[in-house]
Amino acid sequence: MNLHALYHQTTVPYAYPLDEEHLYVRLRAAKGDLSEVKVYYRDRYQWPALYKIKTLKKSYADKLFSYYDTALALHRNRYAYYFVLRTKEGR
Repeated sequence: MNLHALYHQTTVPYAYPLDEEHLYVRLRAAKGDLSEVKVYYRDRYQWPALYKIKTLKKSYADKLFSYYDTALALHRNRYAYYFVLRTKEGR
């Protein structure tokens, strides 16, 4: 996996609210590196921390990168999230 190609930030165009209860997230990776991208997310103030899981879909690819995205839904729009990546080799 090309770690230098991985990119995400918590501002536009990689994360932004769609409405009061949905957050759009995007991750960039080297083209052809990943077979699966999942995001684990939760309300950052909910205890115990119960994560929801959603698989991101590849929405676009250019010569160098693939872009994965999805919309997350939480009632109060107070997100904590992280990505889990699976390579083509299964790691």
